[in-house]
Parts: sequence; structure tokens; C-alpha cells
Amino acid sequence: MEWNTDSQLGGRPVVGMGTVMLVLVLAAGMMVLPIAGGVATADDGPPEVPAAYYGSVTIDGEPAPEDTIITAVVDGEERDTLVTDELGQYGGPSVDDDKLEVPGTTGDGEVTFLVNGVEAETDPSNVEWESGDIEEVDLEVGDIGEAFIDVEIDTDASNLSVDPNETATVVADLENTEDVKGVSDATFELDGETLATEDEQVFEAGETETLEYSVELADEGEFEAVISTTDASDAVIIGVGEDDPPSVPPAPPDDEPANITVTEADLSATTIDENKSVDVTADIENTGEEAGEAGVSLEVDGGVVDSQNVSVEATSSETVTFTETFTDPGEYNISVNGLEAGTLTVVEDGVTPADIEVVDANVETPEIEAGEEVTVDASLENTGEAEGTHTATLNINDEVVAEEDVEVGPGETATVTLSGAVDDTGTHDVFIDNVEAGTVTVTDDVDDDIPEDDTDDVDDDGIPGFGALVALAAVLGASIVFMRRR
Repeated sequence: MEWNTDSQLGGRPVVGMGTVMLVLVLAAGMMVLPIAGGVATADDGPPEVPAAYYGSVTIDGEPAPEDTIITAVVDGEERDTLVTDELGQYGGPSVDDDKLEVPGTTGDGEVTFLVNGVEAETDPSNVEWESGDIEEVDLEVGDIGEAFIDVEIDTDASNLSVDPNETATVVADLENTEDVKGVSDATFELDGETLATEDEQVFEAGETETLEYSVELADEGEFEAVISTTDASDAVIIGVGEDDPPSVPPAPPDDEPANITVTEADLSATTIDENKSVDVTADIENTGEEAGEAGVSLEVDGGVVDSQNVSVEATSSETVTFTETFTDPGEYNISVNGLEAGTLTVVEDGVTPADIEVVDANVETPEIEAGEEVTVDASLENTGEAEGTHTATLNINDEVVAEEDVEVGPGETATVTLSGAVDDTGTHDVFIDNVEAGTVTVTDDVDDDIPEDDTDDVDDDGIPGFGALVALAAVLGASIVFMRRR
């Protein structure tokens, strides 16, 4: 098949002798359509008149789009194929309308119909082949999907670097990547001008066709060649009369694959009665540029108790909810895919859950030096009917400096001692939870080296370590003692 053109691109001849040639190779085998009006028979007489069919066609309850492929099959053999050119209709009743013309012989059985390669339900439900019959048959299939005809230029098989007036070739693979038949045009363009078009090429499911375009180029330079289908395109550069090989447009970057993680997990309640349920809600986020699916697991004390598969669109999020029933009293650590949701306390039915709070607190070290630890004692009381755990926090100037978990039995009290270092000097308020424990005064470090005082060496009167008045008092005292002894 040849296309002849004398077109010019940008004032320069693109095709040297006005010739573009297309070579079409079917990698999966070329479909051969029968010639209307005959199926080979052993009879010497003329072939019987084909049967003809037309009617409506719907896909998933909607009128089938243009370029839908309708195929008639008799005794396992595809007898004719028609590509629709009207929404929801194949062929028509009038003499001039196209129809699905199905050759056959007397005794042929039931005619079945395929829509894009998928067997259709028919109305009437049973269609028998009869010579010369013209019958309206409506076709219906469910959601069968759509074909996608991808394009990839084979740069190794192509000849993209030529001298002026030589022939360049561009080879491309056109693949139907889906599981249903499809129809697509194939177009070859050079620097934006269409040089060749193949209309309504039929692609079987998974089929690959190889197209080869040849074009003679007269002028030096670089020319962009593009091969397109209805769904995709690919491009290369043909270099004419240049020493360096032609440049190939860089491939677009691949989309970042799906990256699905659990970002948050929460409990609907932290305390429930036995034999009751709690909802665990998790936010699932996909930060990738492709949709994906991931397994999400509910874990109790590290063991998986339930799971779901979640589909998340690209750069989107979903919410998953688990509902779990607990029959035994106790405390359980709940998580989703390892992300902690919280601690659940299950109490006996009718039993008041643990209610623990700090009732008294006292600072045991009210004065410390900077960097030392202040020590605080606290009493905690559980007014509930179940054992529980409470996290007591040591707060200095509204900053948590220490914390500790304390288990307290039902109706019991417990004590805890917390310590924390304080660096800032001054007087600070101290609390255990929201209960005031007092204050702590923080002073600077004291230097152990005491400086020498020269005035303590010898006084003006020569008495070491004493001033004049102290020395006089000592002498008088000694005289009185002496007189009393006499």
C-alpha cells in the first residue's frame, strides 16, 4: 500500500519522490474476512445467498459507541465482521444500509454474535441461519471494558539516520493491552503533517501489529516522526545528513507507584463492658501517583484478629472501620498495621470501671541546686470497681519532666515517687497531674573553694586570728579567773 504526496513542510520538500510506503505485519496473525456471498462447498452449484442481520447493540445498559466490532459466528467459524459507525446500532433495515452479511449453506446451525469479541445475548434469543434471510437481531452485553491500543516505536528496527534523498524507516508496535477486541486508526505524521492513515484497524484482545513506514527525505535537518492510534502515540527524530545520531525525545517519567500506609487509628471508646463491641477507625493514605490496593489488619495485643483489603486512588485517602467484640475482662492494646490506636479496658458487666486520680502530692526536696532532681511523692486513689492503670505526670512550670504508670486496685490507694531534674534557677510550681505539690527553689552551684581572707592572719596588735577588742576581752577574762583561784 502506498501514499503519494507532494506536500511541503516549512517551505522544504519532505518526501523526495513524493512517496510514503507502509508495510503492515501482524505479530499475532492477520484476520481474514470472508468474501460476502460464499462459503466453500462441495456443491457444483452457485453459493447460497448470505443471511443478513442488523439491529441495536448495548454495552452495560448503554448504547454501544461507534467503532464497536460485531462478529457473526456459525459452527465455530467467524463468517463476517462489521464495525459500527452509529451510536447503539449496527447496520440498518433499508436496502442501502450496511448489514452483517453471513454466508452459509443449508443445514448450518445457530448464529451467535460477538460484541468486541464477547458473546452477546440476542433478541430473539435463538437465531438460525437461513439463506437470504434479512433479520433484525438486537445484541446486549454487560461491562466488558474497552480496548487500549498502545504505541511503541522500535528505534533498533528503525532507520532514523540517513543522507539526503535516502529513505528513512520508522517501525512501531501497536498492541491491544486489554482483554476485548478494539478498533483504532493508525496515523503517521512528519513534522505535524499527516502522511499516512490506516482507518479502523481491528485488534484482537492482546494482539500486537507491527507497522513500518518508509519516507524519502531530500533536505538536511531533523524531522519529528509521530505514530498515533486513537489511544496513544510515540515519537522519534529522523536525522538527515548529520554526523551525530538523531536525538530521541526523552521518555516521560514513570508515575510514582502506589504507597499506601495507615496514618491514624482511633478507638470509639476506651472502656466497655464484657461482651460489648468497640469500633476501631483507621485512616489509610496513598501518597503515590498510581492507584493501589493494600491489606489492613486489626491487631489486639500484637495478634491479627481481622483484616480488610482497601483500594485507594492516587494521592487520596480512605477510612476503614473494624468492629470487634470482647468477651473477657481485662486491658487490651489495640493497633492497626502496627500503628497504636489505644488501650481498651473491658470490665465485667455491671462493674464500674477504674476511676483513678491523684489525691495528694508533696515536694520532698524543696531546695536544690541547678541540674539536681526534685523529688515528689503522690497518692493515687481508685474509686472504681475494677483494677486500672494511671499515668502520673510530674509537671514543673506546666512542663512534663517525668511520668510513671501506676496500677491501682478497685477501691484502693497507691503511692508513687517521681523525680526530675531542674536547670533554671528560681522558685517553680510543682504539680502531679493537676494536683499542686508545692514549690521548689533552685539555686546556682556553690564553689567549694573558699577565698583566703588576709585580715584573719594577724591583727594590728600581733595576736593571730583576733582583733584588738577580742584580744582585750580575752585578757580580762583570764585575769578574773586567776584572781578567783587565789
